[in-house]
Amino acid sequence: MAPSVSVVTRVYNAERYLREAVDCVLAQSYADFELIAIDDGSTDTSSEILRSYTDPRLRIVRQCNGGKNSAAIRGLTEARGRYVAILDSDDRSSPERLALQVAFLDRNPDVLMVGSAVNVIDEDGRIVATRHYPESDGELRKAAPIYNPFAHSSIMFRRDVALAIGGYSANLILEDFDLNMRLMQRGRVANLPQILTEYRIRTAGVDAKLVKLVLRGTIVARALAHRAYGFPRSLRGGLVDAAQRLLSATPAAFVNWIAVKTLYRA
Repeated sequence: MAPSVSVVTRVYNAERYLREAVDCVLAQSYADFELIAIDDGSTDTSSEILRSYTDPRLRIVRQCNGGKNSAAIRGLTEARGRYVAILDSDDRSSPERLALQVAFLDRNPDVLMVGSAVNVIDEDGRIVATRHYPESDGELRKAAPIYNPFAHSSIMFRRDVALAIGGYSANLILEDFDLNMRLMQRGRVANLPQILTEYRIRTAGVDAKLVKLVLRGTIVARALAHRAYGFPRSLRGGLVDAAQRLLSATPAAFVNWIAVKTLYRA
């Protein structure tokens, strides 16, 4: 019998934090779920860590390294639950996360996806900031053409709808932002006010390539919001777009500093 929820975790060389991520899912108060770990060709001890678990709710799917988009696509394809929840392999969820999100989606059949507020944690698991997002469908639609108003590790969505719109994109840098906007074309979305996820950022150093990729991906996603998905343009969106295009020409360390100061305020 298929579970109600499929929790999808993409795993690539995640040995430092993987056990925390798996343990927090297996400790959920809501028990009717499967945890699908997409091992995307890990070369560290991630595979051994996953195989050390005996909980039958954990299902390991190993594939040759194809990148995060490939792993996301595979995870959605493998999912059997009517709802799909996402948790990255270095993040953590509160014990009540699945229970609260399932209850919300069950009560609101016209809502296709629900996220939550998140704590931002550092490499050692210390809370460095809190990120609150718009909660209502109307406010989320205003925010979406400007920035991604969902933390990917906090979302739960209806699997059948996600598959009907084609699932995750294979080619876009911010595959989650794109999926969110396409789901919003189909129906209502929401964020819960509770902090249900802890999202990990790197504070000791900056990956210059990753910072630039995310910045470019945001610019591309915003263009798609207007041209492909019909979201209206706004003065604020235009100003943010211009600022990000300027930032794309600055050193990555400065871009990272700006992001931390503006997005992850305590």
